Amino acid sequence: MNSKASGDLQIMLENARDYDTLEVTIFLRGEPAADALERSDEDTAAPAVEGIKAQAAAEQQGLLDYLSAASASELTVDDAVAVPKVQAVDTSWVTNSISARVTPDILRQLLERDDVLTVDVSRTVDIEELLDDRSATRTTRKTRATSAPADDAADSPPTPTWSVQRINAPMLWQLGITGRGVLAAVIDTGVNYHHPDLKSQMWNGGASYPKHGYDFASEDTDPIDEAGHGTSCAGIVAGNGAKGQGTGVAPEATVMALRVGGQERNYWKAFEFAIDHGVRVISMSMSWKYPNNPNYTGWRRACEALAAARILHANSIGNQGDQPSIYPVPYNIATPGNCPPPGCIPCRPRSGKDVRDRVRCD
Repeated sequence: MNSKASGDLQIMLENARDYDTLEVTIFLRGEPAADALERSDEDTAAPAVEGIKAQAAAEQQGLLDYLSAASASELTVDDAVAVPKVQAVDTSWVTNSISARVTPDILRQLLERDDVLTVDVSRTVDIEELLDDRSATRTTRKTRATSAPADDAADSPPTPTWSVQRINAPMLWQLGITGRGVLAAVIDTGVNYHHPDLKSQMWNGGASYPKHGYDFASEDTDPIDEAGHGTSCAGIVAGNGAKGQGTGVAPEATVMALRVGGQERNYWKAFEFAIDHGVRVISMSMSWKYPNNPNYTGWRRACEALAAARILHANSIGNQGDQPSIYPVPYNIATPGNCPPPGCIPCRPRSGKDVRDRVRCD
């Protein structure tokens, strides 16, 4: 048993055939985001981000060179079939990690490298497992772009919903705090950017991102909502009440739509996209639950990168507080909510192996 491999990965490796390929995420030892947080000041978001990128790139270079060389090798299965030993290499600077599909012999070599902290399975789960409100209706990829509500604006000023009034948001509006000039990324199932309450609020991504964001699940530039959940959440952020009810707490904020699907590393890619495009707020009402074995090292590092970039990250924590037999404390709080706040950095172990070590901060 190699202590660098997660439990799930150890089982897969023990049962893998020589020609199997395993999709893994390799975490380097360095902590660029945490280091940036410890040395940064409040007004130095851009230098902090550049520092994270530079440090991650430098620390990943040796491993990337190794994977590049190994990708030229193949494992012969029979006369007609040969399997590349390394495929689909991708990097993440917010988590200082590299993902790849590798054969068991390459994985064993990775586990022996001094620059590797841990290696885990690259996780993908059903999107329904991640949503913290499953009342939204699922639609198909082919039909999702046709579901725009009728564009009939209300005749009278919008009435704030009970929830908006409950938190006294209208009092802030009277002070001129409406979200104007603030770019908020909604990381979710996408956003129906045709919705009357949202269409004037959507981010202008120019020619590169004409549909107001990116779809990391399908790897295209159309993040139209296919489930309804993301649109509902975007409405809570910035719904302007064009249909008569003001659902948004910041009705003049701008919304960037980032659709992620059920692959864990897509969330970290969405974080990178948000940072690179000037987002100031991230709203994410999806979380990784304890039974799905979230990678705590990756989530902690990603959240530290957001903090270093001076991004306010609001995230749901699941609805499992009343199910202690399935979600024992502290796992009743879903990830990334059970990653510690940036203020705990000086006393937080950086191994990332046990969430119970990281939620305790003496």
